Amino acid sequence: MISLKECVVSDASPIISLERIPKGHLYLSKLFSKVYVPEKAMFEITRKPPRTFEDYKDFYNISEIIEVVNCKIDRTISDIDTLFDFKKDNDYEGEAYALSFAIQNGFRVLLDDKKPITIAKKNGIKFYNLGTYTLRAYKKSILSIFEAEEMLENFKNANIYSEADYLLYRQILLNIDSK
Repeated sequence: MISLKECVVSDASPIISLERIPKGHLYLSKLFSKVYVPEKAMFEITRKPPRTFEDYKDFYNISEIIEVVNCKIDRTISDIDTLFDFKKDNDYEGEAYALSFAIQNGFRVLLDDKKPITIAKKNGIKFYNLGTYTLRAYKKSILSIFEAEEMLENFKNANIYSEADYLLYRQILLNIDSK
């Protein structure tokens, strides 16, 4: 059987967001066949002591789905350098590596933050957030309508998305279902 699931590159934010949902990391294996995470992004995910990547994978049972990758920044990506702000702790280093790995390997990238999404759009890099991919997974029959609704509701309840975002995603989901 051919899998409809695809491989994706992820920044740290979507994976960290899933920690707020009971069994949230199970969504990764429902939605994707493989999630590539650049080392720099994985450092962001595991920087809360005393976590190591191995501990993290074991705790969330994601050994089969997540693969940590080593990559270099692609300086041909327009505005990639604007993601680094070494004077502040809120730079987007993990996102820069995720965008670079995605473009170097032809994958879509999973992002949540506005600045990296703007750069992805400007450079023609295809991207998702957890909400848009949930809709895509339903449209491709990877998820049932009930699973998609449950995921969107969990994202809202965990404050991953606002009530307005939730209502928008839910309306789009219902529109897909009515076609």
